[in-house]
Amino acid sequence: MKKSALFIISLIIISAGYAQTDNKNVVKIFPTSFLFGKATLGYERVLNDNSSFTLNIGLPSGISPSKYVSFEETEWLNLIDGKLDGFLLMPGYRFNFSKKGAPLGFYIEPYLKYEEFSTSWQAEFIDDENERFLSSFDGSYSGLGVGIQMGFLFLIGDVVSIEWSFFGLEAKTPNAEIKYTDLSGGADIDDVYVEIAENFSSDIPVIGDKIEFEKGSNYVKGIASDFILPGFRSAISIGIAF
Repeated sequence: MKKSALFIISLIIISAGYAQTDNKNVVKIFPTSFLFGKATLGYERVLNDNSSFTLNIGLPSGISPSKYVSFEETEWLNLIDGKLDGFLLMPGYRFNFSKKGAPLGFYIEPYLKYEEFSTSWQAEFIDDENERFLSSFDGSYSGLGVGIQMGFLFLIGDVVSIEWSFFGLEAKTPNAEIKYTDLSGGADIDDVYVEIAENFSSDIPVIGDKIEFEKGSNYVKGIASDFILPGFRSAISIGIAF
């Protein structure tokens, strides 16, 4: 039964992908982006039968990160509540291989991406004696990169678009910063420095060993820049064609 259903769905997708359409514009939303704290909208403009221009814009969803990501208290840090700000811009040029023309069917798309996000948290530092100190924990990230992806777009009823970008590779030059600030005036900054330097260097893949740490009278800061960060992209969108 499951195999029959998958076969029927495959036929619908294939036939929809080869259906004729006169639509030159597609407005899209990426539902899975909400899982990462942002709302991503997309626009595609058909240039000719074999190509189109795309633009994706990502903005914070307005939902606290603590609502969609579970942050467990560690031995030294408790994140209480936070917010996320920033944006994403991703223009692309799409080469379409459908016999019936863009925006339908299989495509390959090189793209540029610029993203800039920051997060700010109310937090507690927990020392070896389990004493807690009111703190703030802030982070920022920006990155400029290039990538290429491939995917498939089809229409339902010549109006509703379903798109799956199933494989993409990208490389970015990021700048990242994390900063802990003691708001209580009682935390041992030397202890904070050791905990942050050890945990972030070991727990964050790729970027962890690129972070350089410094400390002041009431803060510890980590900065990472001037390196290449590889990435993988996959996305699903739902939209309206007109």
